Amino acid sequence: MPFYDVQPGDVTWCSFIEQRAINAATALTSCSSFLAGEVRAKLGVRSPVHVIPNGIDLALFDQEERPAITEKYGWPKDKVTIFFAGRMERRKGIHLCGEIAQSILRKHDVAFVFAGQDLFGYMKDKLLPSLKGQQLRGSVHYLGKLDLPELRSCVRAADIFMLPSLWENCPYSCLEAMAAGRAIVSSDQGGMPDLIQDGVNGLLARCDDAESYVQQLDRLITDATLRRKLGAEARRSVEQRYTDDAIARQTTGVYERCMAERRGGRSKRVSAGV
Repeated sequence: MPFYDVQPGDVTWCSFIEQRAINAATALTSCSSFLAGEVRAKLGVRSPVHVIPNGIDLALFDQEERPAITEKYGWPKDKVTIFFAGRMERRKGIHLCGEIAQSILRKHDVAFVFAGQDLFGYMKDKLLPSLKGQQLRGSVHYLGKLDLPELRSCVRAADIFMLPSLWENCPYSCLEAMAAGRAIVSSDQGGMPDLIQDGVNGLLARCDDAESYVQQLDRLITDATLRRKLGAEARRSVEQRYTDDAIARQTTGVYERCMAERRGGRSKRVSAGV
């Protein structure tokens, strides 16, 4: 991931340690087919990599909405709300959001809501100042870093969840939005196509392409029926594939097969030595 100022020596040593660990492992798992493919292609791994996605507790998103969450953070309840949650850094696609917000807000009276730690001052120094003085129909709200219960309440209160990351594996932020039944616009990069089928349970935009996000968001803003349909299918996807119970069963299944294979291998060695 070429998004951080990491010293070459750190990269070399971390890569060496990871390679040794992978080579010594009894079994390998990955939470996306994308990363499993990257490991095979770039690290020369020949062993099978079992794809076990992350899982989520649906009960966390079936609770009653916190009262007055929108009033607490000052975003309007009567407008379509587009929500971004994550660290304010390039890997999460925050550098695209200024252009996206300006294009959408020139056409639509909607609310953009951002939540997350502003590690590099992007919101304070770039995005928010760039919108001042613009002829915009809607509004932008930055909530800062939230605790998990508040973040879940914001996801449930939003209409659209936007995930413009340049690199993702199997992000919990997307699973949370799916569990909440939100319409999602995400990047087509990395592990996202494992979670989001374009036009079925969400919409995919081209990675690092602000205009592609604008086009997909425009579809959802102007079509409430499509928002409801995609949100319902996103929730159904979690119910069918990504509950914490289902993922726990997949994980224990891999462990049990590994244990059975090891027992079988020991039995063969004992027989051969008799």
